Amino acid sequence: MFTFSLLFTGYIAANLNPFLSGVTLRPGCAHACLDHANCSSFFYDSNSGDCYLEKYVYVASDQLLGREGIQYYSQLNSACPATYIYSRYTNQCLRLYRSPLMRFRDAQPKCGEDSGHIAFIKSEDDNIQASIVANDNHVWIGLGREDINAGWRWTNGHSLGPYNNWSPGLENSSDQIYARMFSDGMWGGSGIAMELSALCEIDVEVEDTALWCEDK
Repeated sequence: MFTFSLLFTGYIAANLNPFLSGVTLRPGCAHACLDHANCSSFFYDSNSGDCYLEKYVYVASDQLLGREGIQYYSQLNSACPATYIYSRYTNQCLRLYRSPLMRFRDAQPKCGEDSGHIAFIKSEDDNIQASIVANDNHVWIGLGREDINAGWRWTNGHSLGPYNNWSPGLENSSDQIYARMFSDGMWGGSGIAMELSALCEIDVEVEDTALWCEDK
C-alpha cells in the first residue's frame, strides 16, 4: 500500500496557489499527487478543501508560513525508514545527522549503520531536496578525491558527472579533498580535519501502488 503520512500541521510554503480547488477530502489530494509524476507531497487546507501539490518534501515548519487548518502530507516508501525523509520526485531517502559533528571518514560508517551512504547529488532537483533536508546546516556529501590533483568521485567510485554546484573558487582549493554542502546549497571543498553534520542516503526503488492517508 502506498501511504501518505502527516508530517506537520499549521504551516504552508510561501507564494502557493491552489493546484486543485474544491477537493474536500484528503484522499482526493492523495490520488491527485500520486497521479502527478512530479509530486512528492501536498498541503491540504481543511478550511477550503484546496490542495497544493509539491515536488519536494519540507522538513522545517519554522521556515514556512503559519496558517490555521493546514495539514501537510508526504509520500512514504516502505524501503525508506521512518527516521528518513522520502522524496518520490527525486527518489531520495535522506536523513540529517545534525550532531555530533564528525569528520568525513566517520560520516560514511555512520550512514552505513542504516545500510546507506553519504548523500549523492546528481541533479539540481537532488540538490534542492538535499538542501531542504540539511535544514540550514553545513553537511558532508558523498564526494571526494585522493588528492588535489585527482578528479572528484562519489564514494561508490563513480565520477562526478555533468552536474555540480561548486561555489566559485572552492572546487580546487588547496588541501581540500572532501566535499561539503553549505546552508545555501552551494558546494565547497574541505580538509580531513573538518567536522560537519552528515547527510545520509539509502538507495530505494520507486513504489507506485494503492494509497491511503495516515496520521502519525
